[in-house]
Amino acid sequence: MSVILLGLGRYVEEIVEVVSAISDVVLVERDEARLRAFLEKAPVANLRALPGSATDVGLWKEVDLEAAEAVISFLSVEATLDVARLLRKALGYRGKIVHVSKARPDPQAVRELDLEVVSIPEVLGAILRNLLQ
Repeated sequence: MSVILLGLGRYVEEIVEVVSAISDVVLVERDEARLRAFLEKAPVANLRALPGSATDVGLWKEVDLEAAEAVISFLSVEATLDVARLLRKALGYRGKIVHVSKARPDPQAVRELDLEVVSIPEVLGAILRNLLQ
């Protein structure tokens, strides 16, 4: 089984560490220089890096979606919805798709595409509430 991470953003380096301890990881990043720098800095044994856009159908032909238990997107809301449509409607992916978000996506699109949303402000709010109580 594997987990596919989309975008090499602010939190993803740490997420790769956590997820690679329990699963194979496929990391998709459009910026090849950023991807190369990350790979040089933090080699991970069970990590496969794919340079390219997650909205490109050709990229997904290089991924074994049958073995992917989850796709976790750190992309913008719009890009994540585009990827979810591609995966669900064009490629028939039935696994979990998670969007790590700073903003809430359209609830209808979330339901229609069976998308899970992790809201960073909500998670931080819950943690801070617990710490302050």
